[in-house]
Amino acid sequence: MTRQPPPILRTLHLPLRLACTAWSTAPLRSPASPLADQSDVRTTIEYNWNYGFDGNDIDMTLTLVFQRGLFKMLEHYRKLPEHRERNYYAQYVRKDPYLSDVDVLAGVIRERATTLSLPVEKVALSFVQSLTYWTPNRVPGGPQSVDYQQYAVQTLINGGGAGDCGDKSLLLVALLKALGIRCVLLQYPGHMAVGIHPRTKLHRDTRYEYENTDYYYSEVTTPGWDIGEKPGKMPTSATILPCR
Repeated sequence: MTRQPPPILRTLHLPLRLACTAWSTAPLRSPASPLADQSDVRTTIEYNWNYGFDGNDIDMTLTLVFQRGLFKMLEHYRKLPEHRERNYYAQYVRKDPYLSDVDVLAGVIRERATTLSLPVEKVALSFVQSLTYWTPNRVPGGPQSVDYQQYAVQTLINGGGAGDCGDKSLLLVALLKALGIRCVLLQYPGHMAVGIHPRTKLHRDTRYEYENTDYYYSEVTTPGWDIGEKPGKMPTSATILPCR
């Protein structure tokens, strides 16, 4: 798989939260939502994606069995408060009631990376990039689309894996933290990405320093953007948000 052609800047206006810029040449589409079964049978979702970094072309598949049924999880998320405290984005990782599901995902990602001798942070990035870019965030089974910040695991179950730049960035941060990879959120006007501290030194100019550690820009919206590759129209400076 090769990186997509130079992206088209598209700003999506969200009334209640961060307006997100989609770096994509593909049209936005609604994700196919899993059936919102009202029982509490544990939800199972299969994810398929392609790992195309460093000249590779590897098709990957994994299946996650979540703690609870989809309907019950979504009902729980609907009842949780919106966070607006200082650096509130990190709260959508730290206070996710189903965060242990990310630990399970991290274990599978680590196993795949080890088996195939691939950098685990790149396998994690390719997985999150493959999830459908979608906004506004449609609540499966809900009466209408609602704009709001999703919790990390919510992005995994929404439409079988869907969210905008903020949602996917938070999921990647949660996944990287579970893998023991240092990372930060990078906030721009109308966009969000992740800064990753890779295990091997990079020689790219998309480096951000925070607390004496180098973090490299990582795009989450669409597949093919390697760690340290940044769309050309992106601003140079960013607000760095730690995710402790």
